[in-house]
Amino acid sequence: MLKKVMLYLMILLFTSRVFGMIFLLSSGLSTLPLPVYVSSGIVALVGVALTCKGVIRSVGRRELCGFYLLLCISVVFNLIFMKVTYPMELTFIHLTVIGSLLDLVLGVAFILLSIREDKYVRIHMK
Repeated sequence: MLKKVMLYLMILLFTSRVFGMIFLLSSGLSTLPLPVYVSSGIVALVGVALTCKGVIRSVGRRELCGFYLLLCISVVFNLIFMKVTYPMELTFIHLTVIGSLLDLVLGVAFILLSIREDKYVRIHMK
């Protein structure tokens, strides 16, 4: 159950980033620096690759944890980079590309839940 929730939320997260980047770049409101687009693009590409792998065969929980770890690293980098080098007032569409503290909390929570779930033995009874 946890793996399905992690997979569906991963799809939602990377599609919102992709659509946010497409909107900002196509509308001319592109005020974000290039490293932010690069880090968000890497997260989106890993999400697309894992989704394609999930269509062909099953995606493991470790791979999903790797995606959420990459997401957390990207969000921390983007927030620090924007705060230090390019201070500006961010709108909702900017936060879909940059990421927010909620993305960080969700990523850490899913990683911890996944680690915790590996420690228990499950017995399936009919």
